[in-house]
Amino acid sequence: MLPQVLLVAGREEGPITVWDVDTGAALTSYKSSACTVNGLALVGRDHFVACQSSKGAVHAWTWSNDQVSVRSHAPEPLRCLAASPCGTFVAGGAASGAVHLWSTGSGRLLRSWPAHYKAVAALCWSADAALLCSAGGDGSWASHTLGVTALALDACDAILVSVGLDRALVVASLVGDRPVLARHALPSPLHSLALDPGGHAAYAGAVNGAVYEVSLAGGAQGAEFPVLEGHSLPVVALAFAGPDAGTLISGSEDGGVRFWDLRTRQQTRVLETPAKGPVAALVTLDRPRAMQVLGSRGRQQQGVKKETGTQPLEALAKFPGAPGTLRPWEDALVLLDGSGVEAFDEAAAGCAQESGDSLVPGGAANRVGAVRESDAAPLADGAAAPAAEDNESGALVALREENAGLKLQLARAAAALEQMVAMQGAPAERPRSKG
Repeated sequence: MLPQVLLVAGREEGPITVWDVDTGAALTSYKSSACTVNGLALVGRDHFVACQSSKGAVHAWTWSNDQVSVRSHAPEPLRCLAASPCGTFVAGGAASGAVHLWSTGSGRLLRSWPAHYKAVAALCWSADAALLCSAGGDGSWASHTLGVTALALDACDAILVSVGLDRALVVASLVGDRPVLARHALPSPLHSLALDPGGHAAYAGAVNGAVYEVSLAGGAQGAEFPVLEGHSLPVVALAFAGPDAGTLISGSEDGGVRFWDLRTRQQTRVLETPAKGPVAALVTLDRPRAMQVLGSRGRQQQGVKKETGTQPLEALAKFPGAPGTLRPWEDALVLLDGSGVEAFDEAAAGCAQESGDSLVPGGAANRVGAVRESDAAPLADGAAAPAAEDNESGALVALREENAGLKLQLARAAAALEQMVAMQGAPAERPRSKG
């Protein structure tokens, strides 16, 4: 099993540093970044990205090079980023309340939609990348009265936990009508959240520098919460580490990063200055094989040979019309054909009524099926103007007709392939002898 490492990004201009979780030793650093809170994300196994607070840009790095490998400019400055677990898509939330969605393989801007009427603070994907949830300063999700600052989905993608500036930690179900299962009032406004992988507890970082542990096993609401104390300023980032997720790591605006043993609730290690200025984001992961480690003389030594077949990551397009580097049929699938059309209509209708957590293209958090990006574009137009019923119905009819044509082409291709296989499997005819 590979050792785990910790990425620490600061809010001020400086390197993103990498630390060994077991020993606390500094391994390497990547230049240069001024990251936003919730603005650091892993993209597949080969890249990571960070949105820049001062430039309105998105920087990307590979593990084998400490320099920025790809520089992109979003349609507007972003507040947060989240990549799908497989690394196929990257979503960014903006100060305007809009959410933008890109394909990483081509860099194409697939869709943009107004998810909130205040700044987007956090994004999270489900494990199967079928669901994208967003949190905003409008605080209209799940009985929050002020801005929602962080989100987390459980391992089954059935429970969504959120925290906000109203001091509330809300546990909601995404099954059925999304009833609120529990609402816990904590002593201080909350900025960060981490959900135990086993789904037993949630940990919330507060403005007063404390980290509160909240049981998700049906404990009494309003009870006293175990607290981890040590930071002097707001805790803005939390991450789990260790083979059994028995260690919690917290990052604060005081510039410190602290390790906590969750069994004893004791502090085990402190990284005083892992980032320049306030900490903005933390990410833990197994050490990438291509990562270069600083040697004892300050030179970078190659730890393990770089893997071949690096996952593609192109510059993210600023405008939706940019073609990207791939042809439309080579790009990633956005929406599956068939079952998602009705659910997509419901999501578009809900966009006009609520501005809480949203699924592409907005409104309520729903599961949808899918078509390619080129097929889904008319639906995005429908979501932006739900009142134009005639245009919507016409776009859906055209979409279904185009999908029917694609199905027919696939069927013909499958039949041709079967015929070729049959011909190749037939015994060759013996040549006739002359005379």
